[in-house]
Amino acid sequence: MTDTKAIPEALRRAIKALRADAATHPAGSRAQRALGAMADWLESVLDLHEPTLTLADLNGCQWCNDEDWPCADTQFAVAAALAYLGEVTA
Repeated sequence: MTDTKAIPEALRRAIKALRADAATHPAGSRAQRALGAMADWLESVLDLHEPTLTLADLNGCQWCNDEDWPCADTQFAVAAALAYLGEVTA
């Protein structure tokens, strides 16, 4: 995903879909817990990883101190979210 402004929306859509899918499984089932855990992980990435803003431009991640934005953790989370949503592009 090259449009960094679209990252939060992609993560929010995946979190919403995961929570909805988790609700269709029996309470406490392995599937419900797995879907809930993935949604929790995506929420943590969304909450914690933010670009470091400088006068020049985006310059890394404030949370993990990665030199690139989006950082590796965010890139992985977005890839997982898009895969779950069926929006994977080659």
